[in-house]
Amino acid sequence: MGQSSSRSQLTPNQIRKPSMTSPIDAEDKRLEELRDIERPKLYLNQIELISSSWKMAESDIEKVGVVMFIQLFETHPDVRDTFTPFRGLPASELQYSSILKAHALRVMGTVEKVLARIDQRPKLIAMLHDLGRKHATYKAKREYFDLIGPQFLFAIRPSIESIWSDELEEAWLTLFRFVTHVMREVIYD
Repeated sequence: MGQSSSRSQLTPNQIRKPSMTSPIDAEDKRLEELRDIERPKLYLNQIELISSSWKMAESDIEKVGVVMFIQLFETHPDVRDTFTPFRGLPASELQYSSILKAHALRVMGTVEKVLARIDQRPKLIAMLHDLGRKHATYKAKREYFDLIGPQFLFAIRPSIESIWSDELEEAWLTLFRFVTHVMREVIYD
């Protein structure tokens, strides 16, 4: 989907660059390098599409989260192995797991927080950096982050089928590319 230059574009606030006299630690250096890699851009019309579709899906949010993770584990069994509570649990029992439901709700809560902070970029970036650091402590592989967006779309689509479009799909994918990009900014290989 080509982006028209006439659209209003939300650009992320730049992370404060250290002054020439301030000490720069390893994380500052990494963030400085990553500024050169452009974050995915979200346009106002995409944010509006995402927000309205999210409101439609909110009543099914636990189901969306559980379906997302079950689909993720079915299509990428190696990801399932990174979740200690799910190792050895038969796939048929996953949908009944209270641990899976709780994690799914936390992830859906994160989506909610992202949408609530979408116009407050410094707060959003800080939250996503914290989330990235948290996932790093779990030894989550960076490449797994890219799997979440498509699985989310698979799970949410039935709840918003009446308004589904290629434009809506691209908007959600762009949001997830933005989220995962920002999370990766603080994860070291």
